[in-house]
Amino acid sequence: MLLAPLPATGQAAPAPDGQVSLSDIADRIIAVVGDSVILKTQLDERTLALQLQGLPIPDDSSGLMEFQLGLLDRMIDESLVLQEALRDSTLTVDDDRIEQIVDSDLEQRARSMGGQTALEQALESQGMTMAGFREELAADARRTQLQQQYVSKARRSVRVDPVDVDSIRAFFEANREQIGKRPATITFLQAVVEPGPSDSADAAVKATADEIHAQVIAGQDFAELAERHSDDPGSAATGGDLGWFRRNGQMVKEFEDVAFALGSGQVSLPFKTQFGYHIMKVERIRGPERRARHILIRFDPEESQIAKARALADSLRERAESGESLKTLHDDYGVEGFPDSLAVPLSDLTSLPAGYAPALRTAVAGEVLGPIELSGRDVPSFAVLRVLEIRDEGDYTLEDLEAQIRAQLQDQNVLQAVLTGLRERRYVDIRLDDTAQN
Repeated sequence: MLLAPLPATGQAAPAPDGQVSLSDIADRIIAVVGDSVILKTQLDERTLALQLQGLPIPDDSSGLMEFQLGLLDRMIDESLVLQEALRDSTLTVDDDRIEQIVDSDLEQRARSMGGQTALEQALESQGMTMAGFREELAADARRTQLQQQYVSKARRSVRVDPVDVDSIRAFFEANREQIGKRPATITFLQAVVEPGPSDSADAAVKATADEIHAQVIAGQDFAELAERHSDDPGSAATGGDLGWFRRNGQMVKEFEDVAFALGSGQVSLPFKTQFGYHIMKVERIRGPERRARHILIRFDPEESQIAKARALADSLRERAESGESLKTLHDDYGVEGFPDSLAVPLSDLTSLPAGYAPALRTAVAGEVLGPIELSGRDVPSFAVLRVLEIRDEGDYTLEDLEAQIRAQLQDQNVLQAVLTGLRERRYVDIRLDDTAQN
């Protein structure tokens, strides 16, 4: 059980010898869900798996019955979603992503068991091979991917009432003890000045990108050109592959604008971002997601441009210290990196780029810091910060968590509406009762 993936809800599996009577199967059916069944053994296996993960399981019969009824309810929802997902021909599973999930899962299991040899021995003791276990994990990952895709698609057509303040307050009060303490935090605004290329450097990089683009149009393999020419260390070795992504702000705006304007199989003209010139090819489109490759020709840093950026950052700090709004200065200069605000636990300062922690650790509210040189990047850049607030550790207030709770409850309501709709359309017969516990 420590090794096995969670059992799928669905069709009854025959015994090893293949000889199972209909009466034997019927005795173990605890739910009929659409065109599938859930067996008592599947519920017991899922219960044991949760227990092995550290979840407390009631040891009295009535408590165990209540627990398993709730667990069975979730298994029914999973089965309904999976059946709908299998009927939807627009949903596809990314085999490369499945392989990554399985590889990661096997690596984690091997580490927890003391190595690859120990994992293989444990599998052998259960009559399994590594290849067979890999297939089970892959099948489980495919089911999960299909379920997630279906729910994501179904959510877009569901409308529910907005969450009201009373519901948010009730959730906060009911979960106050589990919320824990608010860590000591520091909140700040920042503007980051990055050196741009000179006119001559820009023209040289653009010319190189144009040459590579011409080779793509002439029919040369995009992935091979990316491996040979791209300056992106994160994707060049894999032919410029960026995997699947959405328009969610994780990539710079210019990049997202191009990615979501192209059709499947189309190649962009060279376009410029703060990193250099890119050529992009959108390989597949899946709803709001894109899978693309790109080739980056990066701007090489020039000392004169780095010095110019440093001087601009010095000017930003001087004007901010004189009382000017950092937001106004950001808009005036058009520099990068201006969130509404960034709140960071003091214990996590070392996770920020080098230079932030020493400056912020002794900061006071209202202070302007910097320029902080962000030297860990390919091109040195400079950050100017204004500290807005420093809060000691304490209890969370409703105001602290209101937006987060609202989003969580709204998401739960939408999911529940999706599941309710499935139950209304599909046959569900629950047969778990006290006699099934024996």
